[in-house]
Amino acid sequence: MELSKNNSRISEAMRSSILQNARELFSKYGYKKTTMDDISSTLQRGKSSLYYYFKCKEDIFLAVLEGEEDVLFTKLKEVVAAPITAQDKLRQYVLVRMGTIRTLENYHKALKDQLFEGIELFQAMMHKSEKQEIDLLKIIIQEGLDSGEFTLHNVEMAAFGIGTSLKGLEIPLFRG
Repeated sequence: MELSKNNSRISEAMRSSILQNARELFSKYGYKKTTMDDISSTLQRGKSSLYYYFKCKEDIFLAVLEGEEDVLFTKLKEVVAAPITAQDKLRQYVLVRMGTIRTLENYHKALKDQLFEGIELFQAMMHKSEKQEIDLLKIIIQEGLDSGEFTLHNVEMAAFGIGTSLKGLEIPLFRG
């Protein structure tokens, strides 16, 4: 049993190491220019060790993006859980969201890069992310309605509208 736990820890450590190195390479050189050889070289391992954990470069990149997305949503959930007014939560949500996206280089690049529009797995991840964002915004809006800070008739539509507006704010963010 102890051997199995050690193997599991070693396996998880290797997977984390692959993702950390890949994250740095993708940030520095971009998705297109980073190769499986580059990733294995930085790990000082054979390419076959990468294929034990991931089928292809796309899978590694998606895992990197999911890790960065987890960072974003962890911070956003902290804002939603904060003991402040709904108006302040909404304000903080926007600031934290935009500031965090700026620091997550691969997530940031993937959001603006047309290359990923055709990748079905990426589209599924983005759809899940948009739904998660709308759910968080609905919580803030509902709190605002309950406290009397906001007056509106359709929480779902308001959350969708705010989420869409935030996506529109990404364009100037990407430009500089």
